[in-house]
Amino acid sequence: MENDQLNPRESLNIIENAIKNAQHEKDGAAYYLVLWGSLIIIFYILNYFFEINAVSHATKSWATLVFPLGGLLSYLHSRKTDKLEVAKPLNDRLFLYCWGGTALCIGAWFLIPTATKIDNYTALIAMVFGFAAFITGGVTRFLPSIVGGIISILLSGIIPLLAFPNHYWAAAIAVAAACLIPGILLYSTQKKNKNA
Repeated sequence: MENDQLNPRESLNIIENAIKNAQHEKDGAAYYLVLWGSLIIIFYILNYFFEINAVSHATKSWATLVFPLGGLLSYLHSRKTDKLEVAKPLNDRLFLYCWGGTALCIGAWFLIPTATKIDNYTALIAMVFGFAAFITGGVTRFLPSIVGGIISILLSGIIPLLAFPNHYWAAAIAVAAACLIPGILLYSTQKKNKNA
């Protein structure tokens, strides 16, 4: 037992490594990736079925309710986690600015009436989501986000070539690759690390 005693330098190294690891954790990202990935996929699937069933424009607008729902759930989750977090990991800022910038790009694009031609808009969302996933995956060294980002970016080039309304399916696959699948894998990784 006496040999198990750590000297002060070893103790400091353990503490430093724990702090470095904690700073680079991707704590809240999994929740938001799964939430927004799921909601946007639902949005695209609803739009596809509305198009093939020739639903009125007023009824189609109901699909946009997923966005305020996502905003509310994001707000409630952030309030809950802000109370529990002692220190914010560095990568939380990366995810906030990268994915927040993605939302701003999409919102700004939506304000241009001619730019919201559906095949262009779905391609843009796939491209910007792929770019955000690629960057955050690269910086955090999370391979599923890198691969998902590449898939999403490649699909953004294919979407305008697809027959209407099939581009909704391609965009849903792109969002699944960039957000939903990496979010689920990230959550699974975090759960394993906490149980280890």
